Amino acid sequence: AKVNEENRRLSADKKMQEQYWYEQKELYAENTRISVAKEEGREEGREEGKKAKTKEIAKKMKLKNIDIEEISEITGLTKNEVESL
Repeated sequence: AKVNEENRRLSADKKMQEQYWYEQKELYAENTRISVAKEEGREEGREEGKKAKTKEIAKKMKLKNIDIEEISEITGLTKNEVESL
């Protein structure tokens, strides 16, 4: 009962309502920033994984004596990247 009464009292106070909504807005904005950062990190990880897989394939192609220029064309890696494998 005391909690309900306090809630009613605070709800009637315009400044308290504004403060509450301001805090909620800030929490939402922070959660959005965190979510975006997490997704960007996931995407970056996926891209790094793809690049590592591509390099591994290029390395195998190089071991089979496939022309470096052809490996570069197929994988999208630069000639220097292929040569350094």
